[in-house]
Amino acid sequence: MGDLVPSNSSLQLAHAAEVANQIAAQGTFNQYRARLSTHTLRAQDADFVRWSRYLEAMGMENSHVAWNEDPRHWKHVSWGLIEGFLQWQSNAGYSLATIARSLATIRAYCTHATRAGVIAPEAMALIQTIHSPHPDSRAGRNKDAQRPTTRRGAKKANPTRISREQARRLRDNHPDTPVGRRDALLMCLLLDHGLRSSEVADLQVTDLDLAQGVLRFYRRKVHMTQTHRLSRATLRAAQRYVEAGDAPANGILLRTIAKPYSQKLGGPINAVAIGGLVRRLGVRIGLYRLSPHDCRHFWATRAAAAGTDPIALQEAGGWNDLTMPRIYIERAAIANARVQLGADLDE
Repeated sequence: MGDLVPSNSSLQLAHAAEVANQIAAQGTFNQYRARLSTHTLRAQDADFVRWSRYLEAMGMENSHVAWNEDPRHWKHVSWGLIEGFLQWQSNAGYSLATIARSLATIRAYCTHATRAGVIAPEAMALIQTIHSPHPDSRAGRNKDAQRPTTRRGAKKANPTRISREQARRLRDNHPDTPVGRRDALLMCLLLDHGLRSSEVADLQVTDLDLAQGVLRFYRRKVHMTQTHRLSRATLRAAQRYVEAGDAPANGILLRTIAKPYSQKLGGPINAVAIGGLVRRLGVRIGLYRLSPHDCRHFWATRAAAAGTDPIALQEAGGWNDLTMPRIYIERAAIANARVQLGADLDE
């Protein structure tokens, strides 16, 4: 039997397959990022800034490359390098949540770089063995307790607690000015409805139906549209904001100030600006490091304490599952409510 020689058609197919793989490899990051929300992309890009600073501290030249664009930059990334990144962040005082998220980001791009043929499967197998403890796990709590440095990162380990009186002041104590009326509506949406900052930033003028007293809005994080019946305070604040002419004729509902220290409203406000505004409003009443998420935490805790069932809380809060609602409800429960001790010792 003679030697088997590949036919021209087989060679052409092999060449075409290789070219197709190269094209797909170059576009793998773009395809992956196209599926992500703006919030996730922003968080990942922040992880890459820290990743570049870590590599720079390790003595790597040209560490500030487009890690989110070209798989070829990942060729020499190893499990040891990633382990070092996690330890570097821990030493710098970043929160466990931030460290865990950065690991998820790095692993995701390593996975796509492996698909692109840049990282060897054996190297990727070792990268997959890297773990970072969840902040609420026993290992996470132990690790957090051993760290001497102050926590850094976008998320705090624990929410800033808001009392009912502080919530009332945050919601109701605002001057009758364009900025004051905007701030009142903003805090009502955060404290009475538990909206995320991105959801507030996305609100359109047409989402408000003052005649029906409802708000129809889109939750981009979970890709759903919901309707909330406005609380009395929110309806009152929305009416004042609209009737005073503070709301634009169309487009984004809430607006930023026209210039520093101005009482005039300008263009649309974004989620970052909302975070800064909430922090300043908190300082005004003695609450430091207050965030929009703290307001959402207050809303969910209040609802759970009032007896809201998990499914109703999940739907109203826009969660994909019952995990978070159950946590809030379990925290609100009296742990020894069903414990029977019999007669009192004094009897």
